[in-house]
Amino acid sequence: MGKSELETLLLEQIRDSGLPEPRCNARKGFVRGLKGRWLEADFLWHFKGGNTCFRGLAVEVQGGLWMPPTSGGRGRGHAHPKRIEDDCTKICLAQLDSWLILPVTKKMIQDGRALAWIKEALALA
Repeated sequence: MGKSELETLLLEQIRDSGLPEPRCNARKGFVRGLKGRWLEADFLWHFKGGNTCFRGLAVEVQGGLWMPPTSGGRGRGHAHPKRIEDDCTKICLAQLDSWLILPVTKKMIQDGRALAWIKEALALA
């Protein structure tokens, strides 16, 4: 099960569509960060075989994009400057390590675009 309502909704869509089950909130086997610790992917599929240049697919749910600032004026969730920096670093490192990354938002999950892109990406495997 996903850590957030949006992750849970997307996981239900994935399961209902008959796609292969992803690893959820996967760390080990994804990519290591700048300090050597494993970074987490919300959803992760490893590609087997040589049909693609990608090692696999990672989907990142950007759930906290539009959270209002706290009383101190600082952003929360993915809206906080540190979280934006961390997310960009993770995506860059993963892409440099040959992962296909799909960052998706609430609207993309709700209107079906996220699932359509996941299907298309998994077809590359």
